[in-house]
Amino acid sequence: MKKLFISFLILFFSVGIYAQQLSYRFANPRIIRLSAVDHLQFDVQVKCNVAGTYLWAAQIKLNFNNTTFNNTASTWSISPQGVFSGLNTNTDVPTAKYAVNKSITGSAPNKVYNIALTGDVNVAGNGPNADDFGEISTDWTTIILVSARLLSPITGDNLAAIDFLESGMNGFQQYISGPSEYTLYTNPNIFDSRNFTNAYTGRFYSTSKGWSQIGGGTNNVQYNNWATSVSTTVWEDASITQTDVTAGLVNNLTIGNGSATNPVLTIPANKWLTVSGTLTSPDAASLVIESGGSLKHITDNVPATIKRVVTGSTDLSDMLYHFVSVPLTAAAIPVTGLFVGSYLFDFVESTNN
Repeated sequence: MKKLFISFLILFFSVGIYAQQLSYRFANPRIIRLSAVDHLQFDVQVKCNVAGTYLWAAQIKLNFNNTTFNNTASTWSISPQGVFSGLNTNTDVPTAKYAVNKSITGSAPNKVYNIALTGDVNVAGNGPNADDFGEISTDWTTIILVSARLLSPITGDNLAAIDFLESGMNGFQQYISGPSEYTLYTNPNIFDSRNFTNAYTGRFYSTSKGWSQIGGGTNNVQYNNWATSVSTTVWEDASITQTDVTAGLVNNLTIGNGSATNPVLTIPANKWLTVSGTLTSPDAASLVIESGGSLKHITDNVPATIKRVVTGSTDLSDMLYHFVSVPLTAAAIPVTGLFVGSYLFDFVESTNN
């Protein structure tokens, strides 16, 4: 009796450690012109907490703003990527490793775009292997590339409002565990906090794609024009790149989009940015204006870091003086050490002395 009890505990513990659970996230967004129409293009990435599982079937469901994107499923392009693309070893007629089925369901304003990836039954008898199926690694890997067609007229000021429909994605992810044997991944899936719920579709920045914007005239060629004011989303750490001492124009600007680590938008020296609409910055570290950079905007109480280099000299006869002031908000006045090492004259405004 004692021996059986110990065996049971070991088996239960092993199952707990090796439960195969998936995580999903969005990555690498950009605006790109395809078939003469602008699209928001992005990767859906996945990883597993355990190595060695080969995907059999996945069901990806996306809530989306149907006033921003076309409502016809066929106008969106969905393509498997990397190890999930290519042909299998079907000796009769080699076919794609995964069939892609797509449809749109639900009601406005948040319709659902349904994407199903399914392995080829003709090679299922071969069991899990890299020639016929894609292995979901323990690192983030792109499973599909989504090109969501923007709905005309395209102004660039609309919100994408794209996010995973999490409830619809739990219970449908399977891996092939043996010849013609399929096993469910452990539910629920884990979803990264970043999404496109509050993302504008006029201009995007992501590390892998750089700046991209609506309005390009050439298919498959990325475009950006700072002289055009469009609403802009900063997905990852970015820096303004327009010509020196000319204003880069933005309508609404969102820095970050609910990410666990907020990205940083930097305005370098000699770069100017004018935001005519709403400016959203999650914290002071997310918006940095370097010394010599310029930002104009109309939104109240935007947290930011403003850097200014004040030149000086140890020789007082050089007369290198500047007007300086402590911050105007009383609670923010750093009274300790602000002007240590500086030689100051006191100016009394009421008497002009």
